[in-house]
Amino acid sequence: MSLIENARVGFDYSILEEMEAGLELLGIEVKSLRAGQGSLKGSRVVARGGEAYLVGASIPAWQIANAPKSYNPERTRRLLLSKKEIARIASAEGEKGLTIVPIRVYNSGRKLKLSVAVARGKKKEDKRQTIRAQNIEPVIRSQRVLSFDFGYWDLFRISSLEFRTFSTRSALRGGDWLRQRNRCVFARCEIERLSQTVQTLQVRTK
Repeated sequence: MSLIENARVGFDYSILEEMEAGLELLGIEVKSLRAGQGSLKGSRVVARGGEAYLVGASIPAWQIANAPKSYNPERTRRLLLSKKEIARIASAEGEKGLTIVPIRVYNSGRKLKLSVAVARGKKKEDKRQTIRAQNIEPVIRSQRVLSFDFGYWDLFRISSLEFRTFSTRSALRGGDWLRQRNRCVFARCEIERLSQTVQTLQVRTK
């Protein structure tokens, strides 16, 4: 079960490979993580001197009043990895465009583990495609397939999410359609035609 996650990893990066790392933690950090406290936002993994470290993660002390005054929530923490995995991290650091990012901290039996990924940063267009895929996926995943052909649309709206200039062939899943002259209503999915350039709308069940 995930305890904390780096929510932007899937949006900002393409994951090339993933590995599981142990974490060298203090007792006050373990308790905080098990309670879901902490953040991986802006953190990264580096290899130094034959070891791998988690840098920039914030883990508050459990019961701050009882924590040492010198405790730093964003301190650097050593990761427990094999020599081969550490060498891979060191190698990836030297490759242009690659970075090593923490994905999530989770329970593995009685221990806490960190999922670490070698990743490549996404370009702006890749990020736009990620947004489209994430928001269309619930519709595609939920029900049976219907496909339709349509022309150029100014607005494509699914569950109140908007995509500008969405066009050409698409496939959706769902139940009954209600077809009108300028509108097609489909369960949780609503497509409104705002452009006069649409010439035809054909719906067929597969």
